[in-house]
Amino acid sequence: WEASTSRSRRSYCNRSNLRSKDHIQARRERWGFGTCSPPYANPGQISPLNESGLECGQMIQWYPGHMTSALRIISETMPAIDVVIEVLDARMPRASANPKMTELRVRKPCLKILSKSDLADPDVTSAWIRELEIDPTVKVLATTTEREADIRKRIPELCKKLAPLRVAPKVLRAMIVGIPNVGKSTLINTLMQRKVAKVGDEPAVTKAIQKVTLKSGMVISDHPGLLWPKIEDETVGLRLALGGAIPDAAIEYERVAEFGAEI
Repeated sequence: WEASTSRSRRSYCNRSNLRSKDHIQARRERWGFGTCSPPYANPGQISPLNESGLECGQMIQWYPGHMTSALRIISETMPAIDVVIEVLDARMPRASANPKMTELRVRKPCLKILSKSDLADPDVTSAWIRELEIDPTVKVLATTTEREADIRKRIPELCKKLAPLRVAPKVLRAMIVGIPNVGKSTLINTLMQRKVAKVGDEPAVTKAIQKVTLKSGMVISDHPGLLWPKIEDETVGLRLALGGAIPDAAIEYERVAEFGAEI
């Protein structure tokens, strides 16, 4: 059910693996990884690094400090929110769903946005919509950047259906959450019909929280892309890396490309 695309595979398979270890280490320190020194039976043994600067076979993990702060703020503000808008990658809805958001949301209404649906198999996306909407507190909308007018119309409508008691003069309050580089900022800009959020083809472009008010009066808070403290499933980590949710300094290019070629 987790669909990938040849475009993503080519992106990873074509990446250069000729970067120096000094360059990679500098990038690792920039992202908060520090030195690569896993425990060994012999404390003086040097860790075997591949071209990405990671120990061969090491589980992919990435949880920089700003995510800890963002998770705390989301936890504190969640009770005041009427609807959670969770943006998922249509190519990998399960892998891009943050278990911490499910835990914090409890039974609060949720609109799940399947972004980049034009890169996923339409039949698989339809199956995911049916699966996710089994939960009566969830509505699902598949989006692409080519249907901006439809997005601006449908999202406020669906949020109102999920929170029917929140009528004027009460303001409907929503929170946008999702993993890094999944399309949250692009969605905000589409809803506002202007650039209010910085976008980029890399994770962690958004590091601060901002609030915007739509023409409908709905107030939306946009939060930084958030992963979870420990990725337990190796396949999930590889899918996140393949989808662009984890920075280059935290992945093994060959390992991710190999995985992408196999799925």
